[in-house]
Amino acid sequence: MILRRLLSLTLVLAVCLSTPASLYARHRLIRVRTILDYKGELKLNNQQVEKIKAYLFDLDRRVRGLREKLALVNGEIRALLREGAKKKGSLDLDKVRKKIREAFEIRAEMAISEIDTAEKINEVLTSKQFEKWKEIRSNERMKSRGGIKR
Repeated sequence: MILRRLLSLTLVLAVCLSTPASLYARHRLIRVRTILDYKGELKLNNQQVEKIKAYLFDLDRRVRGLREKLALVNGEIRALLREGAKKKGSLDLDKVRKKIREAFEIRAEMAISEIDTAEKINEVLTSKQFEKWKEIRSNERMKSRGGIKR
């Protein structure tokens, strides 16, 4: 019974840990459009473009480092689970819980970094550009959902 629960836990965690990694891998293969792809529509001036480039560069550098940390922590979790599956009662749940929390903290940092960058970019825009940017993002979300409004 305990072995079955351990194997179930291992499977669930393996799926949970592999999903974000695959999403990030897919994310890197698909070119993500940024505000700079719409600089003509938004009528961004050179100073705005340079500021936005700097913000996006900083975000990319930060997220790349966080992805590397996340990959290491996910590897540590998988190693703990493999080790725990070798012998009944050998799984150190406290270590696993701690590492899972660490992984989610890293994911939170990534999300916060993206939000911080978005706010910095929004501050560079005029009111008219900001409204146009909101409209563009809304239209892009609708396209990605197959035209379904939420």
